[in-house]
Amino acid sequence: MYCLLCDRQYPPTATICVTCGGPLQEGGPTRKSVASAPTSRPERRPMTALFADLVNSVGIAVRLDPEELMRIRDNYLECCDEIITEHGGYLAQFLGDGILAYFGYPRATEDDAANAVSAGLAILDAVGRLDVAPEAPLQARVGVATGLVVVSERVSRAQDRTVELVGKMPNLAARLQSIARPGALVIADSTRRITRGRFTYNDLCMVSLKGFTKPVQAWEVTQCSTTASRYRARLQGKPLPFVGREGELDILVRSWGKARAGRGQVVEIIGEPGIGKSRLIETLEQRLAADRPIRIRWFCSPQHGESALYPVIEQLQRAASVKRQDAATARLDKLRRLIGQSDESSEADLAAFAALLSIPLDRPSVLDTLTPEKRKEVTTAALLAQFAQLSATGPVMMIVEDLHWVDATTLELLQLIVQRTGECPVLLIITTRPESRPRWTDGSFVTLNLGRLDPDNSQELCKQAVGNALPDSVLRQIIERADGIPLYVEELARTVVESLESGEDETSDRSIDTATAIPLSLHDSLVARLDHLGPARRIADIGAVIGRRFSYDLLSAVAAKPDAELRSSLHQVILSGLLSQSGLPPASSYLFRHALIRDAAYDSLLRTDRQILHGKVGSVLRDKFPDGSRPNLKWPHITFRAAARRRKQSPIGKRRANALPHVQRTRTRPCITVPRSISSDSRMKVSRGQGANCRS
Repeated sequence: MYCLLCDRQYPPTATICVTCGGPLQEGGPTRKSVASAPTSRPERRPMTALFADLVNSVGIAVRLDPEELMRIRDNYLECCDEIITEHGGYLAQFLGDGILAYFGYPRATEDDAANAVSAGLAILDAVGRLDVAPEAPLQARVGVATGLVVVSERVSRAQDRTVELVGKMPNLAARLQSIARPGALVIADSTRRITRGRFTYNDLCMVSLKGFTKPVQAWEVTQCSTTASRYRARLQGKPLPFVGREGELDILVRSWGKARAGRGQVVEIIGEPGIGKSRLIETLEQRLAADRPIRIRWFCSPQHGESALYPVIEQLQRAASVKRQDAATARLDKLRRLIGQSDESSEADLAAFAALLSIPLDRPSVLDTLTPEKRKEVTTAALLAQFAQLSATGPVMMIVEDLHWVDATTLELLQLIVQRTGECPVLLIITTRPESRPRWTDGSFVTLNLGRLDPDNSQELCKQAVGNALPDSVLRQIIERADGIPLYVEELARTVVESLESGEDETSDRSIDTATAIPLSLHDSLVARLDHLGPARRIADIGAVIGRRFSYDLLSAVAAKPDAELRSSLHQVILSGLLSQSGLPPASSYLFRHALIRDAAYDSLLRTDRQILHGKVGSVLRDKFPDGSRPNLKWPHITFRAAARRRKQSPIGKRRANALPHVQRTRTRPCITVPRSISSDSRMKVSRGQGANCRS
């Protein structure tokens, strides 16, 4: 065996190179690896970096035999690799005893920052439990940072893929790791703002880091939050008032009344991300608090879409108050109390639930001799029996959140529960997104399609978020950018508040643009929706350069792709819910369903790529569209083409051209302009008023 990167030779039992972390291959080295050209288009994207390192590795090396040291390092690196992979990360580099991992690549998810922090805590816990020599106990420390980077891929001649990442974020993660206590995790303020409510933190205040000109805010993560709901974890203080959903709330209340009377109800709440599905359910629970319903709540997770019955297992753990640090006997006692074991017929139920929760039994289990298929049948029967038992004791409100992330086994179980709701006093509420609605085999449904808030409701929500400190002109800009999605209203308002609290540039009007145009808390979610498109994303990127609205004929001329391929890609983007279509090709036009989606696609392009695409748009407008049929587009497309020409002509032209990309951004992407008339007193009003509910 030898390493494809450094040619170091290993015994046949080795799995990775402990020197550089490269993959191993059978045989002997033939030549050194040389990097080739990039294999994917470089792009700008938000990512989270995790840097972990062993504490006092030199001291350990001095005390141990080299062979024992290699065994310990192999175990440590394999442990970190496994944890990072489980949490959806990409292990980029081994740097001696340190590791560098990225979250948000090659495909972003909505929880990349939280996944990185969870992985860091898991690494600290796992390293402390590794089997090592007593005279050399292991401890690690971890740093995590989130920010914008430029990323591309390269493939060596040995066909090994490497990721090149440029930006301050990996260095910041490494520097934060260096100031962490042994066994501690330190994160950047950007990561803390995204993961607020998901973990508990200690404020380390402003710290000076090597290579950084200004002190940075740092936080030490102590533990995961016990809050299971993503919505409740995001809340800071009192939630904003409930607006614009009174009709849907009345339908849910009436459905609960029917369920209490013994006519089971199933309500499906469908809406795009951030539209207010969880907020509606939270308000319903508050309205029905006096009825004291029996509650069952499943939370589907994007990280556990392949984990069988994950929402069920997580709900059982919460219901039984089972904690990881509990002894096996204590966990078994809690489980017995939960299921109310009283006779021999419940022995199979106890064994099934214990297997789900990985609790060892104190005697042989009835499941031990069963085939996997039969074990599944027994487990399903036990869960359905528990559901029937609960509904026999009183009305049940069962809530299944984020069904678009459900695993197949849980979905099968839910189908069976749906078939039984008509016979029980149960209100079953399911939330999902439009593009992921399952096809139910049975059951009668009430479907609530949540639309966007109208401007009046958006304005009311925005005023509740920031108080009356902002002028109507700024509120209108926030409302226009949010497009009626409550989460976007709240997060854009928070961005304005934080910009004002920074106290910078009080002498002129300021545009909240570029780095703050898309709130950091939304960036991962938006990019994740774009990444889901696969190759079709390139069409979305080109459309974003043209504008929020674009025509088929203009897109076709700029993209220069075969008609069948272009139509297929557009169809995929439309099915994903990112574009809406008017008319039929070639006379069709398209609209990004949200301004922030368009901005995320546009911002992912390198500035040089934007310039090239704007130049193409300008050339197409000039050469292929007579003045009478030219689409109604802004002038920057022509400007970019002229800028490229001037850049080649003279130093003066180069300076002017370099200035034009900024002009283009402010012209083609709306920004929020805060007048200089907003004084420091107004800033204090924003920070002291209800806007504090928005701040992390």
